[in-house]
Amino acid sequence: MYGPQMSLAARLESYKIAVENGDNLDDFSHSEIKRMRKALRKEADRSNKYKNISGPQRKNLLKVQERLREVVGLPVDKAEIEENWDQFPEEACQTILEKLDVQYRHNTLQDSHGPESGFEQLNSVLTRATKYQEKFIPQEVSLLHKVWWICKGDFSDVAVLDIGGGNACMCLFASMILDCYSVCIDYVCPPEELCGELYLSEEDRERLFKRITCDVRDVDFESLFEVLHARGKKRIVILAKHLCGCGTDLALTFAKEFQQYCSRKGFF
Repeated sequence: MYGPQMSLAARLESYKIAVENGDNLDDFSHSEIKRMRKALRKEADRSNKYKNISGPQRKNLLKVQERLREVVGLPVDKAEIEENWDQFPEEACQTILEKLDVQYRHNTLQDSHGPESGFEQLNSVLTRATKYQEKFIPQEVSLLHKVWWICKGDFSDVAVLDIGGGNACMCLFASMILDCYSVCIDYVCPPEELCGELYLSEEDRERLFKRITCDVRDVDFESLFEVLHARGKKRIVILAKHLCGCGTDLALTFAKEFQQYCSRKGFF
């Protein structure tokens, strides 16, 4: 009844029917039963996760699924899309990643978590309203620790670029705690009393900090390169903590194009 030549999906369906009917499961091996139970749990979790999505939202997701397949040249099977509307096909995702020249996917990066002791230390550096401290300090500890981990604790030739840096708090922390050069890029400069770099002495600001006030798409590569090159910086860590979707696209474009510019110069 349940031959091994059946597809996994058909086998799972047969298992479900057998369980519902109270049939004997002798045709399924012990390991196969474990796999079936796991698959059913995942199916139930997926169903619970998306059960509150409205009809129009689900319809839009189906359209996205169709379009994704069309863009990469995969067959559009509406029955298959209906069944797997919440899962993007791996082949399509891989094709898009290759077209975009994505070299590192988020799930390939090693986890790195900052120490809890960092909360108290950062909390003592800046004077901010309690609600902002509670919101931002965990993010900032985590990001600083990731910068430290990426650079292996050696910041002698490192510059941190914070895109959309606003008040320059991340740059301030990087400069004060990691003792590395930092550049804050934002299209507006906040009022003077909110500029984090003013926590640094004039001498340290000259040695450790630069603010560039312009849209990230308008950054002068030559000028930025000269600033970093003059200070012996050969490695760059880019932060972008509070960007919208469009801002993220612009930041990624900046990172790729500036890396190419520096490579042509023989650096980074």
